[in-house]
Amino acid sequence: MAVAYGSGTAVLYTDGRDVGRNTAVTVEPAHFGNHIRAGYLGRSQYPDPYLKAAFDDFRVYGRTLTANEVATLARS
Repeated sequence: MAVAYGSGTAVLYTDGRDVGRNTAVTVEPAHFGNHIRAGYLGRSQYPDPYLKAAFDDFRVYGRTLTANEVATLARS
């Protein structure tokens, strides 16, 4: 599963395929600033229960990946 967004559009990919998109995204990752702390995968900033799951891989890129790049990552 991957989410790629930029320029007002977010695309959700599953197994490298585009399965949904939102063309009205009003926030960009650059707006998040430096206040995002490590350790928030599976943990909320609110008193929600922790996620009971495991992550095989997690990546953050400084740009929006293309559909071909996401498909290539899904195959690897």
